[in-house]
Amino acid sequence: MSREEEGAIRARAVVSALLLACSLVIGSCEGDRSKASKPSGSPSPDRDAPGATSPSADSVPLGAHRAEELVDAAKTVVAFLRGEADFDRIRLSDTVTLYLSPEGGGTRSAVTREMLRDPSNWNVRSGDLPNARGTVYSFAPPKGKAELTTRVGRHLNCRDYPLSSRSQELARLPHVGTMLMFDEQGGCLHSWNLTLVFDPEQKPPTLVAAVHDRWEW
Repeated sequence: MSREEEGAIRARAVVSALLLACSLVIGSCEGDRSKASKPSGSPSPDRDAPGATSPSADSVPLGAHRAEELVDAAKTVVAFLRGEADFDRIRLSDTVTLYLSPEGGGTRSAVTREMLRDPSNWNVRSGDLPNARGTVYSFAPPKGKAELTTRVGRHLNCRDYPLSSRSQELARLPHVGTMLMFDEQGGCLHSWNLTLVFDPEQKPPTLVAAVHDRWEW
């Protein structure tokens, strides 16, 4: 083999070695850039996508009614229970289910419309409270001057809550939280709370259920 041929072979070997070294360096740089763009241990996009785990806001079911109609119907029911309105001014289904909130024992009673002509029949007997087993809780508010608050699509127990916190089933129906505050100085212990639940289709708004709650049972 001539010197020229040996030189050519050595030159090709050097070039091959240089190309191999460059390819290794480039691959290492690409890997570093990839790691920099997505740090090790970073959360997956699906898990941390904005709003992926945020709870949905409670909707306000109105059915076939306007909010003003539901408020007027709720105020009339409260006025009847206070002895300030005639029974014929309120609309009730053939049977109305009266509920105590879960903290009050969660019991319920289905009462006919005719029975509910008398406000004293708006009551439920608690069966599960350790300290008040068998106590009858009246849905009619006490006498006296009070300020009425109403909230469409909410449940009031001195403060404002979603009705779903008491009943998922009833929360799907049109409802109005009502509260009478008898003594602002006395705070929540002096509040009377009743959420009125209406048929989504019957017009004018027709009462199908009521949920009584107390700040302390």
